[in-house]
Amino acid sequence: MANSQPEKSPLETYGKIGIIGYPVRHSLSPIFQQAAFHDRKLNLLYEIWETPPDKLESVVASMRSSNIYGANVTMPFKETIIPLLDSIDQSADLVGAVNTVVKSEGQLIGHNTDGTGFLEALSDLGLTPEGQTIMIIGAGGAARSIAFALSQKQPSCLIIANRDEGRAINLAKSLKATAYNAMIPIAFTKTTLQEWVPKCDVLINATSIGMYPDADISPIPDKLIKSNMFVYDLVYNPIETVLVKKAKMRGAVATGGLSMLIYQGAHAFTLWTGIPAPRDLMMQTIEAYIAHQKPNTKD
Repeated sequence: MANSQPEKSPLETYGKIGIIGYPVRHSLSPIFQQAAFHDRKLNLLYEIWETPPDKLESVVASMRSSNIYGANVTMPFKETIIPLLDSIDQSADLVGAVNTVVKSEGQLIGHNTDGTGFLEALSDLGLTPEGQTIMIIGAGGAARSIAFALSQKQPSCLIIANRDEGRAINLAKSLKATAYNAMIPIAFTKTTLQEWVPKCDVLINATSIGMYPDADISPIPDKLIKSNMFVYDLVYNPIETVLVKKAKMRGAVATGGLSMLIYQGAHAFTLWTGIPAPRDLMMQTIEAYIAHQKPNTKD
């Protein structure tokens, strides 16, 4: 007698990985991660888990379901998620921020791949941090990861600019415990920017300023940008922010955060799966996706 039960959808047998953030609908991670899972013939679905701050605890708790394999973590939860996890590895412990969660033997373990991904992105562009005066705008999870990674590469000076100067001071103190470079925390104000930006060789925006839907603003007045400066904007939606456009107009080398996004995502892929990520495919997938989108629209 034939089985009268309906056949299970193949998707119901898939494991799931998601991205936790708020807002996070703009994320491009599902596009390139799903392509990578498909390329490696992995039964994994990558989802967007839009998480208002008051729902973070319940979303993390739901990750203990048997079909959840892990997650990416983005703003504003890279630091606040830590107490909800079972443990964090050395990379996350050093910077005090998590961007990747891996479930191993039922335990939720936090990792951080942002710093490594950022250094690889700089290397691709031919930039060596050694001996450079570098300003990082922001003191949140991404800024912390980048600052710790850069501090190990012997820049001459790291300037941390943040609206809450206390957070910039705390980050500088943390950096001094592991590095021997000059660390200068400053308030993110018009006056301090006018004083410090012209002294920089490298300017990094590690905030959400300029991100869609507020894509018409820049964290830095373009008149402060020098032609011999290097500008890296972690924002990748829009792909070319106002900051990047204005910097290029002034003759600076400038780029958005797409390469870092791919590289940190490739490291996360390997943490989840135990196999190398198809990096070229991930980048090609994103570039093709972007080419078919209208500018400044959500995914």
